[in-house]
Amino acid sequence: MSVVLRDEEGKRQLITKGAVDEVLSICSYVDMDGTVVPMTDDLKKKAYALYEQNNRDGLRVLAVAQKTTYTASKFSECRTSRIWCL
Repeated sequence: MSVVLRDEEGKRQLITKGAVDEVLSICSYVDMDGTVVPMTDDLKKKAYALYEQNNRDGLRVLAVAQKTTYTASKFSECRTSRIWCL
């Protein structure tokens, strides 16, 4: 599920949540304690391992990602190469 928010200054933000596999597959960056860093294969493996552990413990796990733009482009036409996992 995704929503698009727009503030008074024209910033548009796409926020999406969904299955961990699906969201991780489109993320290019990750927010780690307020610092955005490129998503690496190692970070994806760590995120997936945490997901699996929580799943084994009986917890339902969803991933959340966001993309921000100041342009009027439609998100459906945007490349997914700059989506951040939160």
